[in-house]
Amino acid sequence: MKRIKFPNKVIGYLQVSTFYQNTEKNEASILKFVNIRNFGQVEADNVSWRGNDEGGKLKETGTTSWSSPNTGATNESGFIALPGGQRSRTGFFFVIGEHGYWWSSTEHSLTNAWYRLLYYNSSIVYRYTDGNEAGFSVRCIKD
Repeated sequence: MKRIKFPNKVIGYLQVSTFYQNTEKNEASILKFVNIRNFGQVEADNVSWRGNDEGGKLKETGTTSWSSPNTGATNESGFIALPGGQRSRTGFFFVIGEHGYWWSSTEHSLTNAWYRLLYYNSSIVYRYTDGNEAGFSVRCIKD
């Protein structure tokens, strides 16, 4: 638990958790929302780079937020993926403007969870795991 302070006054406590704790229902909503092609189960379970242009369909177009060349960016899905980079386990932020990381709702183990990654110079999606203490973006969807 972490104390929340507001000008010299403790106003409550907050359970700190860095990886995305979502539900299967919300994950299904996200997949429907982004409207990208459905992977077969084998491809969906693969790690590393996947697909052809699905990442480009998620990324904001142009180079205002993404570094050039922002390969394949069409934002066809309406997701408007932004390159928020990541926060390391030691608290440093890096690759902002070049990479966008998003937690999945799926745990890999007690200490790791799955994430997706988009690069400024690629239009495909990367899938892998990282420790729960890493800081990645999340996408919240309202039912």
